[in-house]
Amino acid sequence: MLYPMLTQMLDEGWVEDGWEDPTTIRQKRPPQRYYQLSDEGRLALGAVLQQARRDARFTGLVGRFA
Repeated sequence: MLYPMLTQMLDEGWVEDGWEDPTTIRQKRPPQRYYQLSDEGRLALGAVLQQARRDARFTGLVGRFA
């Protein structure tokens, strides 16, 4: 369920992805993929949080993550 959501967020420009530099890995394992919010994603997240602040169902949650 997580990876289809990440793919959609990549397609919409909300997150950026990349790969760990293999030359910095000390253990025997493949490089890890990483994701981070883009500027567009931060704006979208801010809008979602503002909507959630106005919704009584999320009152207890939103304050912890804002």
